[in-house]
Amino acid sequence: MLTKDDRPLILLRLLDSDVQQQVLEFLPPEQANGLRRGLASASAHDAVDWSLESSVIDEFEMMLAFLKSHAPPPPPPPSAVQLQVAEESAVAAGGSPAPGKKFIPSDDPLADLERMPAQQLGLTLLAEQPRTIAILLAKVSGARTAELLGFFKDDLKQAVIKELGRESIAHPTLFDRLARATIQRAVAAADGPPVEQSDRVGKLIEILRSLDKAQRGPMLEALEAEDPELAGKLAESLYKFEDLSTTEDRVIQKILGQVESSTLATALFKVDDAILQKVLKNLSRRAQQSLQEELQLQTHVAASKVTQARTAIAQIMAKLAREEDA
Repeated sequence: MLTKDDRPLILLRLLDSDVQQQVLEFLPPEQANGLRRGLASASAHDAVDWSLESSVIDEFEMMLAFLKSHAPPPPPPPSAVQLQVAEESAVAAGGSPAPGKKFIPSDDPLADLERMPAQQLGLTLLAEQPRTIAILLAKVSGARTAELLGFFKDDLKQAVIKELGRESIAHPTLFDRLARATIQRAVAAADGPPVEQSDRVGKLIEILRSLDKAQRGPMLEALEAEDPELAGKLAESLYKFEDLSTTEDRVIQKILGQVESSTLATALFKVDDAILQKVLKNLSRRAQQSLQEELQLQTHVAASKVTQARTAIAQIMAKLAREEDA
C-alpha cells in the first residue's frame, strides 16, 4: 500500500513509461535508481487511495504554481483574432459555427471536449505537445477526433496520430487535469475584442491560399451557402497575377484566350522575367512577335493601370478555376 511518503512514486505511476524515463533522467542518479526500483517492484494492483492521489497531485500543482509565479510569463493563449479566423475557416469547411454566447464549462471535462466549438478547442490544442493532444483525443469520439485533427498542420497531425497508435493508456486523473486545463485556456482565449471584417477576409485568404485545390473547393462551396458575397470576394482574391509563373501551360493558354492583347501588354509592363517567358511560351509565334513589339513601344504605364490589368487577369484565373470545379 503506497503512502504519502511515496509522493514521487505516486506521481510517476500516473505517467507513461517513456515519460517516466524522461523525468528520471533529470534526477540525481541515486534518486533515479531508487525510483526505478520502486516502479519495478510496485505491482500494478498496489492500491492507492484516490483521496491520497488527488492530495499528492494538488501539492504538486501548488509547487508548480509557485515556480510559475517566479518564472517568465508563458506565451499568450490564441487570440480572439485567431479564434474568429479559425471559426470562419471551420464554417467554410462545413463545420458548425461557434455559439453566440460564451462557452460555459460543465463539471464533466469529457463532455466539454465533445461539445466545445471545434475551432475554439482545435486552435487551443495547437499550443500543446503531441502526447498531450493524444491523451485528450483518445477519450473523445472518432468523429470529434477527425474534426479536431483538421485544424493541425501535417507534421503535428502525423505526430498526434502516431501517439494515438501507441498502446499506453493515460491515468484517469491525468486526463481529467489535462482536459480541465485545456478547456479553461480555450475559454480564456475566446475573450477579446471583435475582429474587423477586413482582417477576417485577409486571414481567410491566407488560410485558403495555403490549402491545396482539393481542400479549397469544398470550403468555398460551404462558405458560399452561408455568405455568397464573402465567398465571391475570397474566390477573386485567391488568385494573384504572380501565380502565372507556376500555373500549368494548359491553364495559361485558356487565360490568354480570354485576355485582350492591350490588357495583357499593360499587365506585363516591367513584369518579372519568369512570368513574361511563361506567357510567351504559350503564345503562337505571330502572337509572340506582336506582344513583344507592343512591349517595346511601352515607355511608361501608370501603376494604377498596371494593377487594374493584372487584377483583370487574376479574375479570369479565378473564373476559370470555378468553371473547372463545376
